Amino acid sequence: MGMIGGLFPAWNAAFMSLQAARGDGEAPAVCLAGAYKRRGTRQEWQKKTAQERREDKIMEYRSFLDFLDRAEKLKCNTRHSWTSSGRHESVAEHSWRLALMAMLLGEQFSDLDMNKVIKMCLIHDLGEAVTGDIPAFVKTEKDEAVESRAVSGLFDTLPEIQRKEMTELFAEMDALETREAKLYKSLDKLEALIQHNEADLSTWLPLEYDLQMTYGTKECSFDPYIDGLREVVREDSRRKAEEGGHSIPEK
Repeated sequence: MGMIGGLFPAWNAAFMSLQAARGDGEAPAVCLAGAYKRRGTRQEWQKKTAQERREDKIMEYRSFLDFLDRAEKLKCNTRHSWTSSGRHESVAEHSWRLALMAMLLGEQFSDLDMNKVIKMCLIHDLGEAVTGDIPAFVKTEKDEAVESRAVSGLFDTLPEIQRKEMTELFAEMDALETREAKLYKSLDKLEALIQHNEADLSTWLPLEYDLQMTYGTKECSFDPYIDGLREVVREDSRRKAEEGGHSIPEK
């Protein structure tokens, strides 16, 4: 109760300030009720028919929880990359930091729909909740087709509005025609490169000394800022390799 109890005086003071500002004592009630104006109370929501809920564009409780249960596998399924603490990272961890990268670049790309980019980052590997991760350097077209079907299967469990949004996002990511899709893809490549730089050099495969120099170069070339960031990451890789006794020739 210590910390929670200490909040009540602050809340009360805030309410009193609102009342004083309005002079009518109604502000707190309006604030507290605001969240219910569009959807009503929990009791009102539970009384609605399935059709009414669909019209409200709100997910059914069970649909919401079932989808989260499937997505939870992204926390369990690991990637090829290792963390700085010496363990394999999960797919979810990769997606989380990818979204964080997009958020941090919001001002740099203020002309883009960064909310869309963050959504792309969060969902791009959803299929791996079913298939698991396959490293890019061994993934085949057949693997990509299997993952695509897995994504479609996951989306089929969603209500129409969420299914439509995610399907459209994946179509845009696959087409790689918009700057939003190109930014997501370049950050996806960069996050993997950065993670390798953060891992112990002993976790690198022989082929990765070259991949750290070349991977994602094409995808990052669409924008000068991202292209420059790729070069900094490349130099970090080169320095790490050289400090570990491995020489990487300039290309």
